[in-house]
Amino acid sequence: MKKINFITARKKLVLHWLVVSAVIFIIYFVEARIGRYGQHEGDVWEWLFKYLTPPLSLMIGVLIIQVSAQSSDQEIDLFYFRLAMGMSYFFLVILFLSAFLVPIIHLQQNQNLIITEQKTIIKAFNTYNSILLPLQGLTTLTLGIFFSKK
Repeated sequence: MKKINFITARKKLVLHWLVVSAVIFIIYFVEARIGRYGQHEGDVWEWLFKYLTPPLSLMIGVLIIQVSAQSSDQEIDLFYFRLAMGMSYFFLVILFLSAFLVPIIHLQQNQNLIITEQKTIIKAFNTYNSILLPLQGLTTLTLGIFFSKK
């Protein structure tokens, strides 16, 4: 059974999350600046942050609290690290794709509708919740288990 240094694994996981979250944030920021979300920009930001904030808060909080309390030679099974990393990337890729897919689907759905029948872009993002909410739950659970292991 392969092992990895626990503190190093946690730091790698947090670093990956921060980098990918920053990329997702930048994409949403650029789309917001070019006016893609219109008057619903605040709603879209709220939608995005409800998916990014809980896992990041969990990881950073546990890392800060436990890094000083853990010995640097503690190791963990590499499987748990790969599981947490895999679930994280799967979730983050789906979230990343939402930046492109949701606006495109929104435009296609509203193409032949009169203005009073058109859905708002935030409603289009909210239809994506049925995919993201369970994935966020499983990903955060996996991260919670990984970060709470001793």
